[in-house]
Amino acid sequence: MSAPDGIPPRLALRWEVEGQARLLPIPVDRAITLGRDPSCDLVFAHQTVSRHHASVFLREGRAFLRPQSRVSPTWLNGRLVLGDAPLRTGDRLQLAIVRVDVVAWQPTDETSDRTAEG
Repeated sequence: MSAPDGIPPRLALRWEVEGQARLLPIPVDRAITLGRDPSCDLVFAHQTVSRHHASVFLREGRAFLRPQSRVSPTWLNGRLVLGDAPLRTGDRLQLAIVRVDVVAWQPTDETSDRTAEG
């Protein structure tokens, strides 16, 4: 994805709900939480996802994934994540049975609803 006016693309999380793609940009000023709890930024209403499954945050301009569940595993590109793991465009997260892709995002793109049913 080329960036307008030389602005580099940011990262976003992309997932599907009933065949429709959803997108949540990774904020530059705070972490986002992924899980089953309604207080999470990205809510997956599936019993295999922990209430507070994982978080994604920026540190020194780079995005990282941090697992938060002690019960349900968090996977990145097929590998179990035990601590902070750097994220790049094209990475695939797996929260129990839920798949989330890391994609490039420009501020002109539409953002999504924060709840993923299913």
